[in-house]
Amino acid sequence: QFPHYFKEMALSLLPIVIFFTLFQLVSRELNRRSLIKIAVGVVYTYIGLVCGKTEQTIESATIIY
Repeated sequence: QFPHYFKEMALSLLPIVIFFTLFQLVSRELNRRSLIKIAVGVVYTYIGLVCGKTEQTIESATIIY
């Protein structure tokens, strides 16, 4: 089930990443350092979403059994 969560959380972040990329291609306002910080933030957000979803699943499975 874990690969399913990874895909689900990636799809939830995909629209944000697409709109940000399009905005960056059009405006080119941010420098390389800022882009790296934003990319790291997106990775942290992804990890947080996956861990949070996994934790919820483990808790609900514990309650059921």
